[in-house]
Amino acid sequence: MSTTVRRQGYQPGQLVWANVFNFREDPNSLGKLRPVVLITCEGSYWHVMGLTTQSCYAKSGERRVPIPDFANVGLTKPGYLWGGNLTRVRTVDLGGHIGWVDVPLARAIDRVVGLYRSAYQALVESAHRTKPVAA
Repeated sequence: MSTTVRRQGYQPGQLVWANVFNFREDPNSLGKLRPVVLITCEGSYWHVMGLTTQSCYAKSGERRVPIPDFANVGLTKPGYLWGGNLTRVRTVDLGGHIGWVDVPLARAIDRVVGLYRSAYQALVESAHRTKPVAA
């Protein structure tokens, strides 16, 4: 089962750049650099939620789930959750830090993919640790 330990400095709830491969649609894929939210680590892989600026799925036209507050999580423009499943990315394909998840983004990801309770709790803890609420 997945763990929420740090791997090479990465932590659950962190937004980073990642080289994401889509072998289903392109078996010869060289990957695409995109922002992702780190969810859980399993060995040398992370389960991530990819992010995109495309508001709809290309094939169906169905609308994607928006990122509630893009600026609060370190992004420079509005974006959307990539899809209804987490993606597996090798740790070596992870890159630079972008920001940290906030509670509304953690909730959005949970609503879309139905995270295990421990994974959701790790995201919420990350949000509270990195975005403390002023008293």
